[in-house]
Amino acid sequence: MKLNFKKISAIATSALMIVSGIGFAAAANYPAPFVQNGLADVAIVYGTGEGVSHIDLLQSGNIQSNLQSYMTGTESGGSSSSGGDSFKIEKTSTKWHLGQALSSVMSRDLTDDDLPTLLVDGVYTDDGNTEYDYPQKIKLSQKLNFSMWDDKDYKEDAPTIGIKIPNGDHVLNYTINFAERPDFNVSTMETTNLNLMGKNYYILDLTGTAIGAWKLTLLDTASSGTVQEGETITISTATETYDVSINFISTTQVKLDVDGELTNALSAGSTYKLNDGSYLGIKEILARDVSGSIGSCEFSIGKGKLEIDDGDNIKINDDVISEILGTYTVTSGELVDLTLEWRTDDDEFIAPESELLMPGFEAIKFTYGGYYTPTEETFGVTYSGDTWMLDDVPMIGSTEDISLLYTNGTHILWIGGGDHENTLVTVNGTTGATGANITFDSDTDDYWVASWSDGNDAESYLMRAGSFTKENGINKTNIQYRKNGEWVDAKTKAQTGEVVSIGNVELQLGFIFDSSNNVTVQGGNTNVRFDRLYTKEGLAIYLPVNVSNSTGSAGCGEAGDWEGAIRLGLAISGNGDEHNVTGHNSTSFYLTMSEENKDDGKLRGGNVTFVLAMRGTSPSLEPTVNDIIGENETFAEIGTSDIFRSFLYTALGTEILWDKSQDQRKATVTYHGGESYGEFYITAPNAVITSGESGGTEQLGDVIVTDKEISSVGTKNLIVVGGSCINSAAATLVGGAHCGADFTEATGVGSGQFLVKGYDNSAISTKLALLVAGYNVDDTVNAATYLRNQKPDTTKEWLGTTGTSAVEVTE
Repeated sequence: MKLNFKKISAIATSALMIVSGIGFAAAANYPAPFVQNGLADVAIVYGTGEGVSHIDLLQSGNIQSNLQSYMTGTESGGSSSSGGDSFKIEKTSTKWHLGQALSSVMSRDLTDDDLPTLLVDGVYTDDGNTEYDYPQKIKLSQKLNFSMWDDKDYKEDAPTIGIKIPNGDHVLNYTINFAERPDFNVSTMETTNLNLMGKNYYILDLTGTAIGAWKLTLLDTASSGTVQEGETITISTATETYDVSINFISTTQVKLDVDGELTNALSAGSTYKLNDGSYLGIKEILARDVSGSIGSCEFSIGKGKLEIDDGDNIKINDDVISEILGTYTVTSGELVDLTLEWRTDDDEFIAPESELLMPGFEAIKFTYGGYYTPTEETFGVTYSGDTWMLDDVPMIGSTEDISLLYTNGTHILWIGGGDHENTLVTVNGTTGATGANITFDSDTDDYWVASWSDGNDAESYLMRAGSFTKENGINKTNIQYRKNGEWVDAKTKAQTGEVVSIGNVELQLGFIFDSSNNVTVQGGNTNVRFDRLYTKEGLAIYLPVNVSNSTGSAGCGEAGDWEGAIRLGLAISGNGDEHNVTGHNSTSFYLTMSEENKDDGKLRGGNVTFVLAMRGTSPSLEPTVNDIIGENETFAEIGTSDIFRSFLYTALGTEILWDKSQDQRKATVTYHGGESYGEFYITAPNAVITSGESGGTEQLGDVIVTDKEISSVGTKNLIVVGGSCINSAAATLVGGAHCGADFTEATGVGSGQFLVKGYDNSAISTKLALLVAGYNVDDTVNAATYLRNQKPDTTKEWLGTTGTSAVEVTE
């Protein structure tokens, strides 16, 4: 199956904008030629051979996520409709968020203001030419719920967002209501016309009494005529022409000849199904009852027969439509209203690959236009060796890997990474003149996170101090921050008391000691903190803070010592100083993230917590994401990938993928940065809904395919992930399904090495095919990391050993 790693079935696949593939002589640094000028022409191919690791699929997803960050495209406002009546189910200020029932979005009826053709106000004219106005309206079920579900009746093992309507649930009511009520009897109703949902019906027959048991028999798009004995008349419907004559007639029955087809003996109000599927109905028989008079018959021919029986399922062309129930309200012999109630008789879905058409009538259609997200940022909650990490966290001006916690295999010992070194310096509380401060020691500490927020806007920067000197008796240091993946100077030779500014972050420097290479740093105002990180789009991540002291490690005594539990700032009640120690101990830490609300209010959305815990047997316990708390739907597996999907049911709808393919688990977070919502439409059957792009950014769509699907993407630029032993596309590129030593002989790639190589003339693509493969799975991870972060010339060949190091192969 094709797998869109980031948004599996959440948005209908967009058309890929084709980038010229003429020649590759000129340098084409990644992401070219896969994404150029904000537009994409790419497919990512992972292997399915025996022994393949799910990590190859994950790396394909990481590359896709990275390519998405280069997309710009043409701005659009989401999905759009064309070709017929349509109404998007939303209000200007109220969108349909994940986890909401329709009752949270809108409760009013739909009228001709919403669907001007389908629900146009009708005018009924009875047999006496008296006119009665009536509106048509639709009342949607308030129980319709936009959520994630995994249902094999829709698609096997494919957790999907959309609307699932269980068997027997209410969908909608369609009603016509008369303010001035027509007489509901045979003499005034029969042989008249009634418009329902944009179709004109001829009332052939009415049965029932003033006390109930009402039944209307109608013909759809019928044409009528009167034929006399001895003549043949021609009558035309919307699609056919018929020659009609009388074969037999009496005072109560008639047989008609229709294009040579002889009907049964029919009485007034009865119908006959012609061979072409149309229905002939007898309106009235005027037979001779004295010698010399000529009999005649009034009839109608229509393409369909509709029977609406009070309190029972309707019939269309004599077939029972079990989903539609008809009811009448009749008072004092006058018709008050007619209602058609639609209920499902099986599980139904309104989703990316499923729309819902009203049974029988086929006049009303539900369509899903996609999940609108203003933007997307994706990062990982993962591990490296003995360290829990945030991977590729998007920050203002830079995307960074940040070490969170270090373990010695028995306990969590350190905030940051490395053995009693490489500290992430944090401290709880607001900063300012009397607030919290940190002391940074460049001998043992790696960096700190400085964050600013006024409640609506926020910024975070990864920072450090270094180059401690003393000049003329004054201690000085350089303050740096990360920008575009590099350390750059914010202030050189800074002195005690000076203020360092980056964006809205203001830091005041305290004591500086060149002898011990440390500096005290305090926020220049109370909006600066050192205990949380805001992503570029505003997701707050609460960093670990030590309880036992204000800065530094979480327990750096003898092995096995635990100096107090690490704690976590949870800004739930509003002031940002609350702390929760639940789950924080020597072997477990609750890493919590907090969304914005739909109005960009920081720390006002939903929360999700990742339980960073230990697995295995002491003293060789390993980091893992042991549990995830706060998701609003049970995690469901995508195919057989051991990757599980869920969401927060909030206005921003953060998506979480939990990778359980290895003993050590990790997760991927996709944050949408603003109000996100489903776009659902009620339309006429001929309307076409086109899924738009989120936030004016062109989406890659479903660009990840298996090597078995390679023929479907042969006209695109390709990124082939994984070696020739497990990926048949890679095998084509390197000349065979080589494994181990044979792979080394064919490629020059040995143990601990990887290859990133462009093929501009291959059997698998008419454009560039880029092989991203290592000797083993860990080496493939390094290859994908090198591609994303170092952005090599994709037309050349690169041999590397780490995610940051490779050399060009020139021979």
